[in-house]
Amino acid sequence: MMASNKPGRLNNLGISQETRFEHLGELADLEHAIFNQHMAVKLTDDGHPDKPKYLNNLGISQETRFGRLGELADLENAIFNQQKAVRVDG
Repeated sequence: MMASNKPGRLNNLGISQETRFEHLGELADLEHAIFNQHMAVKLTDDGHPDKPKYLNNLGISQETRFGRLGELADLENAIFNQQKAVRVDG
């Protein structure tokens, strides 16, 4: 059985890494944030009350990377994840 709140800790780690990216501009921090937030989503069962939050935070980080690199795929993924968060929550 998985640790009880590993997804929550991964999500929080990702938020902290994105915050550090915002202050220092190191792309590696943003890449790590996206990875950890993706893992939080992946490890969380559909129907779990925190899944929409994890999807939304992943989308925010992907949108941030779009702003930095201009890759349309990042923006498309951000929109996809945030739409999924709305569907899951609604």
